[in-house]
Amino acid sequence: MFFFLAITISIDYQHNIFKNKMAAIAFCWVFPVLFGLAIEGVQHFFLPMRQGDLKDWFFDCLGYIHGFVAAKTFFKIKAKTNGKSD
Repeated sequence: MFFFLAITISIDYQHNIFKNKMAAIAFCWVFPVLFGLAIEGVQHFFLPMRQGDLKDWFFDCLGYIHGFVAAKTFFKIKAKTNGKSD
């Protein structure tokens, strides 16, 4: 899930929807990390059939990083191929 979240956020980042760099950093990195932590907290404290785990949060963050790197690589390759004239 966090892999695909990173891809969608990267698309927004590529379209320069952010007014300043601090907003981009907060939205692209701080929000997903806190979102993953919040999900684990809700599971731990409010859902009796689920258990929150810091290892799960770590893997959420790892999935996000992999998704962000994959998206950045895709956009870099796309920019190189669009730059070539046929």
